[in-house]
Amino acid sequence: MSALSAQEIRALLKEPDPENRLTVSPILDPERQLSENQAALDVRLGRAFSIVRAWQQGVAEDLGAADDHGVLEPELESFVLQFGEPLIIHPHQFVLARTLEVVRLPKNLLAYVIGRSSWGRRGLIVATAVVVHPGFSGPITLELKNVGEVPIALYPMDRIAQLTFHDVSVAGISTKVTSQFASTFVPTLGSVRDPETYSRLKILSDRRRSG
Repeated sequence: MSALSAQEIRALLKEPDPENRLTVSPILDPERQLSENQAALDVRLGRAFSIVRAWQQGVAEDLGAADDHGVLEPELESFVLQFGEPLIIHPHQFVLARTLEVVRLPKNLLAYVIGRSSWGRRGLIVATAVVVHPGFSGPITLELKNVGEVPIALYPMDRIAQLTFHDVSVAGISTKVTSQFASTFVPTLGSVRDPETYSRLKILSDRRRSG
């Protein structure tokens, strides 16, 4: 599955049919964000962030610790930075962020989120969940991790990652968007298990503890 070229991405951004149009907005610097020598579109860091602070209440998502309110889950500390205000990511710290751009994929297009190598060489991993599925609409959540040994300063509007786009066969694809992160404007943890899987695993966990 080959990546679309810069010319093909530009054509999709100008597609007259809204059902087949790729939307990435705002593109503040088209020449830099979609240059001729790369088959990708740069996206910028937005202003909304969420951080999981050090936690000593148990093990997150442990079925054995579940009660009537569900499994234990750490709370997120969410905040918004002003333009020009830095986000300092310390070594080994994990931060959820979002893109400045809102992205809408048509049903025949898949995207991958790839960290820019200039940040990667400084120890910053930009995305651990890299696939954006067809039909997605909203800002893209970025999982930022500093695996280096030096604090890194990031600013809203920094070019933080790249999107590569790939054609997808539409045969059998539903137009209904099922992603739990679609149209989410504040970075969240989301659910790691669907209700059916949770119920089955909870039964097995309860049996193990009672036996």
